[in-house]
Parts: sequence; C-alpha cells; structure tokens
Amino acid sequence: MKKQKVITYPWWLMKLYWLVKNIYFWRILISALFLLSAFAKLYPTPMYGITKVFEQGQLIPMGFSENIAPYFSRFI
Repeated sequence: MKKQKVITYPWWLMKLYWLVKNIYFWRILISALFLLSAFAKLYPTPMYGITKVFEQGQLIPMGFSENIAPYFSRFI
C-alpha cells in the first residue's frame, strides 16, 4: 500500500484561514466599529470632533486643501 503525502501549511496561513472562517470574529469587529461610531457621535458637537481633531489637525497640515479635507475625511 502506498503512503499518502500529508500537506502541511504555514502557521500564518492557517491563522488567516481561521480568521476568515470565524464568523464571530467578524461580528465582534463590526459591532465594535458601530459602538465606536456611536461613541464618537456623543462628542459635545460632532463638527468640533471631526473638524478640529482630524481635518484641521492632520489632513490640512498634510497638504489637503480646506475644501477637499471634509470630503476626504467623510470618505474614510
């Protein structure tokens, strides 16, 4: 009787396969993003939270114009 060859995969590939197949991981990730979004909306004024911190603090110094920065931040 001929012996069959056993195929082994690298550990990182098996871990990636497990993450893709594990539906609970994706559910927890989506719910965490939803809760983060809800928490961000509790900021005293939503425009202050978005405009001051991200748009004026990071995008405009990176070289985005003041007209394009709001669209880019909402696209992200």
